[in-house]
Amino acid sequence: MSFRTQFRDKQEWLKSTNGCIDLNTSSDVAAKEYDASLTQLCGWYEDQSLGGLEGSVERMLRADNDFVLGRAFELELNLMGGLNAPRLDKDLAGKLEDFNKLVERKRSSISDQEALHAQVVNLWATSQLKQAGKVLEKLATLYPEDVSAVKMAQDTYFFLGQSMAMRNSVASCLARLRELNGDEKSPRNPLQGYVHGMFAFALEESNQYPQAELQALKALALIPRDTWAIHNYAHCLEMQAKSTEGLKWMLGRQPDWEPCQSLACHQYWHTALFHINNNNFDEAVALLDNEVLTRCVQSCSSLDLHDAASMVYRMELVDLFGKTKGEGAKLSDRWSGVYGMCKPHKGDHLIGFNDAHYMMSYLGMADMDTARELIESIDETPSLNEGATVVKPLLEAMYQFKLGAYDKCVDLLEPIRHEIVKIGGSHAQRDVFEQLLLVAGLRSDKKYHNRLSERMLAERDLFHGRRVPQTELLAQAA
Repeated sequence: MSFRTQFRDKQEWLKSTNGCIDLNTSSDVAAKEYDASLTQLCGWYEDQSLGGLEGSVERMLRADNDFVLGRAFELELNLMGGLNAPRLDKDLAGKLEDFNKLVERKRSSISDQEALHAQVVNLWATSQLKQAGKVLEKLATLYPEDVSAVKMAQDTYFFLGQSMAMRNSVASCLARLRELNGDEKSPRNPLQGYVHGMFAFALEESNQYPQAELQALKALALIPRDTWAIHNYAHCLEMQAKSTEGLKWMLGRQPDWEPCQSLACHQYWHTALFHINNNNFDEAVALLDNEVLTRCVQSCSSLDLHDAASMVYRMELVDLFGKTKGEGAKLSDRWSGVYGMCKPHKGDHLIGFNDAHYMMSYLGMADMDTARELIESIDETPSLNEGATVVKPLLEAMYQFKLGAYDKCVDLLEPIRHEIVKIGGSHAQRDVFEQLLLVAGLRSDKKYHNRLSERMLAERDLFHGRRVPQTELLAQAA
């Protein structure tokens, strides 16, 4: 199945959104390229026939450089990637300054929708994610057909670890879309299928697995190549320890998700997790070496960086590399590419979830000086979400584990165990920190720590209904 090829001009935008989205541009080319850009963003793919997402954005702004919503979209893309901010990038700072001048110059003619997006841009630019989420909620309420706002609200709440807010924001939008569009089998808004996929993720992160699976399947009925919906269905299977079904799902849908380059690395990450819980250790390591690490270095995206760092860290934690048949790559070789990407970001402190993965790479390469710098510079960056209360003790715990001070690791990590959600990420991604605490407790010389880990093993068995291979690996890591 091919990607979408027909995009909406200004009038088609108005018609397909029930008059909700009246693009403030005189250029039909800009309107169509905005549609193409938003479609690729929601679909997590780069249509090479369009020059990818970057090519679509460039043509949009070339057609109308005063298109406020389009200029806001360009900045939102740069900011929500999680690796950049105006205080770190002069070019981005210049673009933001030019954008704000444009908004001020057109103050009397811009729409409320554009003004709200301008607020989102400036809040994200200054790391005020909670406030940005509130503005995006307002956008979704006033403009339920603004799929861009829904997508960016999901990303914002993801980085804040606020699954209930994520769920409610998508639910209110989808409810309104259903009222406006009637028959869901052929909605007037060609992007509505993606909203079902977003709702699936929000439901899964709220532990509502049956409802999440239903929404993912609704999304795929409308857009069979919706890789986010495929991913979210896989999340449900992962969280319920349905590993055989999960592996079958990922391999069976691979022709649909693999062409969606922006999420393909993460899909391989999930596939590797399913392999581990099917006792396919060699296959899991092969996916790490041949897909996850390779794609991470090629893309330099934050999501791929998270995938690569956490997968090597997880496998090292339970010595999975020593349980495979072949020698494979050296551990230092596996870490080197990820480390090279992370090293320049040691002082950024944009998102706590990023910092935790940077720390994995620094420790993996035994660069203890850079790891120490990362920890100690947190206090100098007050904009870091939950920096002092969660991120700093988490990083310190990881540091102490590397030193073999397992009792100190547990003493730092246990008090914030149920607060780590605040650094962002999904339940599946944050599980690596549960695994760290569990292994540290098993290795500690304190009886209470040993009992804590035994309890955590029992919890996992109860959650999964049985002892799964991943839990057995953790139990053996003492």
